[in-house]
Amino acid sequence: MSVIPWILLVIITATIVITLLCKYPAWDSKKKDSNGRPNKPRHEKWFYAWIIGIAVLGGTWAFFLPIAINSGFGKDDDGAALRQALIYTTGGILGVITLGETHRKNTLEKTKNDQDHTRQVHAERRSRYTTAVEQLSSDKASIRLGGVYTLVGLVDEWLSDEKTTPTLEERRKEGQVIINNLCAYIRSPLPLAERAEQLDKDYAKDLQNDFDGDIEKFDANKRAFARDKAALEEERQVRESIIKEIHERLQDFGALGLWSEFDYDFSNAHFFYPIVFTNSYFDASSRFFGATFTQGAYFSGTTFTHANFSRATFTQGAYFSEATFTHANFSGTTFTQGAYFSRATFTQGAYFSEATFTERTDFSGAIFHSEPSFTDVLGKARFSYKVIPEDYRFEVDPDSPCKIETEEQEYNGVKFMIPKGAILFDPDGSSEQKDDNDS
Repeated sequence: MSVIPWILLVIITATIVITLLCKYPAWDSKKKDSNGRPNKPRHEKWFYAWIIGIAVLGGTWAFFLPIAINSGFGKDDDGAALRQALIYTTGGILGVITLGETHRKNTLEKTKNDQDHTRQVHAERRSRYTTAVEQLSSDKASIRLGGVYTLVGLVDEWLSDEKTTPTLEERRKEGQVIINNLCAYIRSPLPLAERAEQLDKDYAKDLQNDFDGDIEKFDANKRAFARDKAALEEERQVRESIIKEIHERLQDFGALGLWSEFDYDFSNAHFFYPIVFTNSYFDASSRFFGATFTQGAYFSGTTFTHANFSRATFTQGAYFSEATFTHANFSGTTFTQGAYFSRATFTQGAYFSEATFTERTDFSGAIFHSEPSFTDVLGKARFSYKVIPEDYRFEVDPDSPCKIETEEQEYNGVKFMIPKGAILFDPDGSSEQKDDNDS
């Protein structure tokens, strides 16, 4: 066995290996600098250096190893076979490295293409979003309505786009921004809404009595009325469309709807059109604080996680039959017409202090898992004494863990059973209220 070939093999191998590892690293170092970058990043020409290095190393071993171990190259010797095996092995290693690098480059290219596609999709969506928001301020109802449907479609796109936005939290965040815009549109004041009751009727002014026979003023006023009536109806259709689209996406037969986990803020909104949210599922915050409902409000069978109707006003019927509330705040709410909570379920707090009930009030068959509150330090619930006593129904479900504690109060010889601590009042008279024992 010759020593010199072994020495040459060790020197050449060590030189090539050290050079490749130190000057041409094929991977990033694990240690990071203060900016999060690797202290020693992959060399940009590592692939070519390693191909050459391994080829030289393989050739060196193929040439010197048979000599080092005195393997002959005769007909019956195995030197030639060993050299051929080393060359094949080197070729195989080079092939594997080449395939690996090709795969890496293809992966990087695909990642880059996916990122470019994601940026393009998101940019296109945000452009459509900006355009749609601008459309909401158009003078033409058809354009405003188009903006509404574009925004609704964008929310659905964000929620379903698992490819460009993998995390559900991020998709909901994008959708919530659009929901906030739709809710803001519903909350935006509309002066014509204050005249909705008048404009919903036929023109009623008289030429002689109201205009002293001045035909020009009469015609001008009639045209203005027709114009305002049409404008109000157009805006009503736009806003009803928003509510309808939201309602459809809050329904899934008792389960969460597509839009159930968004927050909805309708605080101080003026609903001059019927509100239909029957059998919906609000799994997040739903705020109707200070809202005014001048037509029917339908929430029967709806599930609320955090419902805030405090200081709201219902001038028509408020329907919450068979609804489910995790937390319900109706403090200071005014029910001018009927308030229907029959067979409703309140799993946590139910607050009705300072609420005003002018007509029929029905809690029959309701279930309370905690004691409902009709009075607190700020004020007491008020019940009209002009209602037929039988229209006040507080007989909860027999299996309800908590009851509505009632007491008998009397006014002008008429006896009423209302929640304990609440008071009777005259809806048509002064603000004077009749306390517990007044008669």
